[in-house]
Amino acid sequence: MIDLEQVLPVEDVRELELSGPFEEIRKFEDGIKLGHRYEGETILEFDATEVERFKEVIELFESLDDEEIGIQTELISKKLPNFFSGLRAVDDDEFHGEGTLMDHTLTVLVGLNTDGLSRSSKKIIRTAALFHDMGKLVSMDAEHPRHSELLSREFLSQLNLDENELALLLRQIKYHEALGDISRRDGFSIWRPADLATFFKDCEELELHRRLVISDIGSIPSLRKYLPSVNSTYNRLVKQISVEGWKYLGSESLEFCDYGELLELRKKLYTDRDVDLIDVVEDMAWRRDLFKTVLTDEERRKVEDYIVHGSKAFDEGYMLAMQIAGIETNLGEIHNLGEKYKVSLEEAEMTLHSHLKCTRIVNL
Repeated sequence: MIDLEQVLPVEDVRELELSGPFEEIRKFEDGIKLGHRYEGETILEFDATEVERFKEVIELFESLDDEEIGIQTELISKKLPNFFSGLRAVDDDEFHGEGTLMDHTLTVLVGLNTDGLSRSSKKIIRTAALFHDMGKLVSMDAEHPRHSELLSREFLSQLNLDENELALLLRQIKYHEALGDISRRDGFSIWRPADLATFFKDCEELELHRRLVISDIGSIPSLRKYLPSVNSTYNRLVKQISVEGWKYLGSESLEFCDYGELLELRKKLYTDRDVDLIDVVEDMAWRRDLFKTVLTDEERRKVEDYIVHGSKAFDEGYMLAMQIAGIETNLGEIHNLGEKYKVSLEEAEMTLHSHLKCTRIVNL
């Protein structure tokens, strides 16, 4: 199991002064940290005109070759939703070397190699390139891919993509750093090569991911030295998957309950208590015992599936599922659950580890 103590710094919590299209982001981020579902109407503000204008960009993405995309960059920029102004306002030249986040985003778009890809795949990878760093409006750290997917989801769902295309697009955004992080081998990646076989369904999806990573890393001068390692890691992984098979954790492979059903299962076990009047360790052990003795085998499986799938999807409800199971502050139990389902639960372990470190600091 990865030694999270060695690789995860305490998050630098800072106040963001956001306005206009970004005024809801702070509430959204706070809701994620507290384990609550975001209840706002939208994450990034946009109107129907912006959606229709971006559909014209999608058509360009499907039809143009790579050289033509480079020529049409200015036109594409003019058709982007207004919330992209946030990327234009953030200077990031110290790391990326191209000026603003928008400059970096367009460099990644133009640098993509789409030779041999279908119209649908071109559309997916080019759109993912545009949205891959949107989460840096919330966080500039390793959490930004998760935020990018969450922030972009509402807008991208308006583009008349079919269900599979939308799901793949969101995965490409959310995991856009995975192969690059693994390939650097600097001890800071929470992923293992085999985890990529749980993020994507097949070699075609993984190849799209590789191309996005190549363009992203290739656009950053300080990271270009890792490009050979990206390709070698990818090639080894493809060989490994050909032997071991895919282990994609999509919803079709896990029949987890919805959030409302999760709340009903909690009511079956216990009601909310005043945390100031209970021993937290004893209470967690008590809930773990209730989980094992009161719920049926089917109900326990649903809760465990929610933890497994929800942590991978960064669904906020998985924290409630861990509370129901009585394991929310027990790294050993979370690791055992991963062993039971033969999956990696680094996301859940990372969330818990960050929480425990922050708790220790507050208690000093």
